[in-house]
Amino acid sequence: MVVGAVPEPGGDVLVRRERRRNGLPAPVDRTVPLPRRVLGDWRLWMSLATIALFVAAFQVNWLLFVPEHATAGEPSRGSAPP
Repeated sequence: MVVGAVPEPGGDVLVRRERRRNGLPAPVDRTVPLPRRVLGDWRLWMSLATIALFVAAFQVNWLLFVPEHATAGEPSRGSAPP
């Protein structure tokens, strides 16, 4: 190991603790495949939950506030058949 180099992911516990206290990111374990690292990240799941919530709110607002318009020769879905 080179002096002053970033420690390995399974390295010294004290070094990892000090990095965490100083707000430095933990070294990335490159042996874990990228998809597994990405799927294990809490920011991905929070982003997906936020997007799903936005889409659901948009659909609810659309259904509540956008009126249906009947075209010529086509009754609206809410009217009774003649």
